[in-house]
Amino acid sequence: MRRHEHLPPPHSKPMSLRRLAASAPGRYAIAVLSVGLALLLQKAAWPFMPTSPFLFFFLAVMFSGWWGGWGPGLLSIGLAALLADHFFLSPANSLSVTAGDGVALSLFTVLSLLMTRLNTALRQTSMERAVLLERERLARARAETEQARFHALLMQAPAIVALFQGADHVLTLSNPLSTALLGQRALLGKPLRESVPELAPQGFLALMDRVYSAGAPYTGQETSWSFLQADGSTKTYVLDLVLQPIRDVHGRIDGVACFAFDRSESVLARQRMEELNTALKRSKEQYQGFVSQSTEGIFRLETHQPLPIAQPVQAQVDAILEHGYIAECNDAMARMYGLESAAALTGTRLGKLLVREDPHNQESIKAFIRGGYRLEEAESHEATHDGRPRVFINNLVGVIEKEHLVSAWGTQRDVTEQRRAEEALRHSEERLRIAVNSAAIGTWDLNLVTGAYQCDERCRQLFGLSTAVSLRIDAIRSGVYPEDLERFERELARAFTPSSGGDFRIEYRTLGTEDGVARWVSVHGRAFFNEQARAVRFTGTVLDVSERRRTEASTRFLAEASAVLSSSLDYENTLSNVARLTVPELADWCTVDLKPPGEPFRRVAVATAVPEDAEFARQVKNIHLDLEKYSAHPSAQAFLRQQPVLIEQIHLERFLENARSDEHTRLIRTLQPLSFIAVPLVERGRAFGVLSFFSTRSGRRYTARDLTFLEELAHRMALSVENARLYREAQEAIRLRDEFLSIASHELKTPLTPLSLKLQMLSREVKRQPDSPLRRSVEDYIVIGTRQVKKLSELVSDLLDVTRIAGGRLRLEPEPVTLDLLIREVAARYEPEAARLGSRLQLELQGSVEGHWDRLRLEQVITNLVDNAIKYGAGKPIHVGLHTRENQAWLHVRDEGIGIAPQYLSSIFGRFERAVSERHYGGLGLGLYITRTIVEAMGGSIHAESVLGEGATFTLALPLTPGESAAQDSSEEPSEADSATRDT
Repeated sequence: MRRHEHLPPPHSKPMSLRRLAASAPGRYAIAVLSVGLALLLQKAAWPFMPTSPFLFFFLAVMFSGWWGGWGPGLLSIGLAALLADHFFLSPANSLSVTAGDGVALSLFTVLSLLMTRLNTALRQTSMERAVLLERERLARARAETEQARFHALLMQAPAIVALFQGADHVLTLSNPLSTALLGQRALLGKPLRESVPELAPQGFLALMDRVYSAGAPYTGQETSWSFLQADGSTKTYVLDLVLQPIRDVHGRIDGVACFAFDRSESVLARQRMEELNTALKRSKEQYQGFVSQSTEGIFRLETHQPLPIAQPVQAQVDAILEHGYIAECNDAMARMYGLESAAALTGTRLGKLLVREDPHNQESIKAFIRGGYRLEEAESHEATHDGRPRVFINNLVGVIEKEHLVSAWGTQRDVTEQRRAEEALRHSEERLRIAVNSAAIGTWDLNLVTGAYQCDERCRQLFGLSTAVSLRIDAIRSGVYPEDLERFERELARAFTPSSGGDFRIEYRTLGTEDGVARWVSVHGRAFFNEQARAVRFTGTVLDVSERRRTEASTRFLAEASAVLSSSLDYENTLSNVARLTVPELADWCTVDLKPPGEPFRRVAVATAVPEDAEFARQVKNIHLDLEKYSAHPSAQAFLRQQPVLIEQIHLERFLENARSDEHTRLIRTLQPLSFIAVPLVERGRAFGVLSFFSTRSGRRYTARDLTFLEELAHRMALSVENARLYREAQEAIRLRDEFLSIASHELKTPLTPLSLKLQMLSREVKRQPDSPLRRSVEDYIVIGTRQVKKLSELVSDLLDVTRIAGGRLRLEPEPVTLDLLIREVAARYEPEAARLGSRLQLELQGSVEGHWDRLRLEQVITNLVDNAIKYGAGKPIHVGLHTRENQAWLHVRDEGIGIAPQYLSSIFGRFERAVSERHYGGLGLGLYITRTIVEAMGGSIHAESVLGEGATFTLALPLTPGESAAQDSSEEPSEADSATRDT
C-alpha cells in the first residue's frame, strides 16, 4: 500500500461513506457495491448503448479507486472485466473471449489502471492537503497565542525593551520601563532620529545603523546615555545595553530589538563604596608603599629595656650594642644583608651586625648620642649574614620617653658598591689615560667660552694640526679635505643646535701635516649648552678609519669591475673600460698591454685621472713593450716571470734607464711617476698581457696591500678574457656544427627524392600485375618503405629548419590563406594514419577564417601538431578546433592520450627537448621547437596544457591582420637549401 492510504477520506465526503471507507473491508465492500451498481446501470442502458459495454464500469472503477485506493480499485477492475465479458461481449452469458473482445478488455484494463493510478494520486494529494491545512490552522493559532504571550512577557519584563522597524528605526513596541526611560513621550510609530534627537550626538543612532546594516549584535556593559524628560530636564542612565538585529521570514534584517538594564543605582553605589575604600586605604598604602618600594632600608630599633640617657656615653654605646635589636624593617634593608625578607632580619641583635672593633661604628653611635639622639649621613661598617663586609650610610632619630631611650627610627643606604666604584674609577682613569695615550684614538676637550683646551698628540695628527697651532674650531676646519668641507660645516652647525642634542658624528678626510696624504677619520663629539642654549663645551674622540675605507672602496671597486667584465664579450673593449675604472680610485695612470701568441705586445688601453693629460695619454699609448730590447722594464719583468712587480718609491734616474727614446725620456720627466705596480694577466699558466699602474699628481705610495688587491683585479680580468675566448670558440664550434648539419641534411635529402620516385614506380608496376603471388608482400614493403622515406625526409627537413633558425635564415613568404581549408587538407592527409593507429580526427571548425600568413610554414605547423596528437594519442579521438577572438585565429589540437608530465610543460618547446623516452617514441625533439619558432615569427604564440594520463592540448594564436615577423629578414635572398625544402 502507498503512504497515507490509512488516512480517512477528505471531509467533504458523506459521513456514512467516510465511516465505511475507514476500514479495509469497508473499502472493498464499496468496490463490490459500485461494480454491482454499474452492472445494473449498464444492463438498463444496454438497449440504448450496445456499443459501450464499459461505460458504467469505468465509473465504478473511478469510484472504487477514489474511496478505496489500489486494492479496491484492482478488485473493481477485475470484477468489471469479468462481468462485461459475461454479459455484454459476444458470445453473451459466456466467459470466452474473442480476439476483438480481448483487445477491448485489454484497453479497458489499461485505462482502468491509469484511472485508478490518477484517482489514488488525487486521493492522496487531497488527504495531504487537508492534513496540511489543519496543521497550518493549528500553527497559526499557536503562533498567535505565543505572540500574545511574548508581547505580554515583553511588556511585563523587568528590563527595558523596545523594538524598532526599518532603516529609520520606527518605534513599534515600548514596554513601560522603556517609556519611562524616554520621558513618558508618545513615540510609537515615529522614527528614532526625529523622536529622540538627543541620542544622535551620543552615537546611539550610529550603533543602530551599524547593527541594522551589518547584522552583527552589539553588547555594551554599563554604558552611559542621557535622555530628555517630560519636564525638559536631562537625566543620565547607566545601562547594560544589547542591540539585536530582527530578521523577517526570508532572513532579511527588517528591524532592531533593544534590551537594556538600568544599572545607574548600583553603579553609583559602587562608586561611592570605592571612593570610601580608596580614602580608607590611601594612608595605609602611602606608608606601606613608601616602605616597601623604597630602595633604602627603613628600620626601627628597640632595646630589651629602656636605656637611661643620664649614664655615660660609652656605657650607652655598650648597652645599645648589647641590648639593641631590629624590631621592624622593610625588605630593602633585609636584602642589604643578603636575606630574602624582612622577617629574616627582624629580631637580630645590633651587636651582631656592627663590627664592634671598627672605630667608624663606635664613633657613629657616639655621634648619635651627642647629637641629641639624632644622626645624619653617618657611615657604618657592618657584616651580612654570611660575613661579607658592607658599608652603609645611616640616618637615625631616637624616641625619648621619661629620660629613657625606648626606640629609634632610621634609614640606611648601602654604599658598598659606590665606594668600590669610586676606588675602581680612580684606577680606571689612570689606566684609561695610559691606554688613550698609547692607542690610535685621539681625544679632545674644548672650552668654547674661555678657549682652554685639552688635546693629545694623536688627535692633532688626525686633525692635520701642527703642535704650534692651538685647538680651535677654525683650526679643525682648516684640516678638512676641501671636497668634504661643506658636509663638515653642515654637521657641525647641526651639532651646535640645541634641538639636535649636541651630537656630532661624521667621517671625512683630513690632510696630514707630514706627508700631505689624505686620511679618513671618524669623529664622534658632543656639544654642551648652558641655560641660554649657547654651546659652551665641545669634547669627543677621533679615530683613523683610512684602512676600513680602503677595504670598503676595494670591495666596491671589485664589484663594479666584475660587472663591467661580465657586460661584454669583447675583451679588449672590456679591459679598456676596467682601466678607466681604476683612475683615480686606484691610480693616476693605468695601461693595458696584450701579447697574443706569436705576436708582439700591443698597448690596447691607457687611462689617466686628469683630463688635461689626454695628450700625454696618446703619447703613452704609442709606446709598446719590447721584451728583447727592454726586458729589464718592470712591466716586462712582470710578464716574463708571471709575478707582480712593486716599486713603492721610484728613483727617477734609474727608471729612465728603461726609456725607449729621447721623447720617452722627456715624457717620463714630465709625468714624474712616484710609485709603480705591474701585474701580469695569466691564463692557464700562460701570461698574455700585463696591467701597469703608477701614481703622479696624487702623491700616492703603493704598498703590499695595494699589490694584493691589484693581483685580484688582474685575476678577474684574466678570467673575463678566458671566458670571452671560450665563448668565441664555442660560437665557432656551433657555426661549424650548423654548417655541417646543413650540408649533411642537403646531402641526405638528395637520394631521398629518387628513392621516393622508385617506390612510386614500383607501386604502379605492382598494380599492373594483380594476379602476381608477390603483390601483397611487395605492396606491404612499399607502404613501409614509403612511410620510412617520409619519416626520414621529415627528420632531414627538421634539421635543415634548425640550422636555418640558428643562422637567422628562416624566411617567411606571407600570402592570403584560408586557415579552415588548410586544416581540412592536413586532416584529410592524416586520416589514414590516424585510422591505422585507431584514432579518429574530429574537426570543430568555425566558418571561413582568412589571414595573411606563410602557407607552407603554417601547413608545417599544423602537420607537426596533428602528427604529435596521433603519435601520443593512444588510439583515442583527436580534436581539432578553430575559432576567432580579439582579431586572432585560435587553433586547438587536443588528444586524449598519455599526456605530458608537469615538469616538462615549460621545456617541450625547446630544441632537442622531449617529454617521453626516445626508446618508446621516435623523433629528434625538434618538431615543437620549429613549430614555436615559426608561430612566433608570424607574430603569434603557442602554449600547451596537459594532465598526465588524460591527454594534452596545444593552443595556437595567430594575428588575423598582417604584421612584421620577428624572424623574417627581407634583406636576405632565399638560400639554396630553403628553396630545395620548399620544392620538396
